[in-house]
Amino acid sequence: MSYTPILPDELVVGGPVKRSIVQRLDANDQGVPSPMVFLTGGTNTWTAPESKWYKFICTANGAAGGAAPSGIGALAADGGGAGVTGIRRIYVEKGTLWTATFTTVSNANCTFSDGSTTLSFRNGTVGGAGGTVATGFDLILPGGSGHRSYMTGGSTSVRAGGRGGGSIHGDGAPSPVLSDSNGIAALIFGAGGSGASTAGATARTGGAGGPALIIIEG
Repeated sequence: MSYTPILPDELVVGGPVKRSIVQRLDANDQGVPSPMVFLTGGTNTWTAPESKWYKFICTANGAAGGAAPSGIGALAADGGGAGVTGIRRIYVEKGTLWTATFTTVSNANCTFSDGSTTLSFRNGTVGGAGGTVATGFDLILPGGSGHRSYMTGGSTSVRAGGRGGGSIHGDGAPSPVLSDSNGIAALIFGAGGSGASTAGATARTGGAGGPALIIIEG
């Protein structure tokens, strides 16, 4: 009998992690469970503490919301797309080193590799579609696309940047309340930031997307 963690109920950047554990019989698992591991940001490494089956849950970066440049009239931009999530169950020998390489570039790939097996998972697109491409996984869950912006006609229009696309960990950033404002940064891993809006005189930036995350269960 072993204990297999399930996905956290909520993952909030910089906040507490809530998770629940389910008990089930799994003939492929051996020994006691290892602590759940979280990797995010830049380049990280993980070494398998023992030889057994592990589950990798890999979510790519959410993208920023679209920007609203100045000098071309009233504008509102769409929200950023969320990163794709791939899930892979794999047997790993004790001492095997895996390297996670994260990039925040729009529509680029993050990777997790031990040198022989490479898992690749794609970020969302700035002010656009969610990531849909992932390789090496048993299950692929596309990221949500950024929502469309809203704007009525004229320089005195009511306008709002689109909300960010949601990842498997939660919703994207909400639309800004003001009609002339920067987008809002995502607080959820892999989710998209919201789009900006402007009356035309001031350039506004889209909100940042949520960072990539790898969860290792075993």
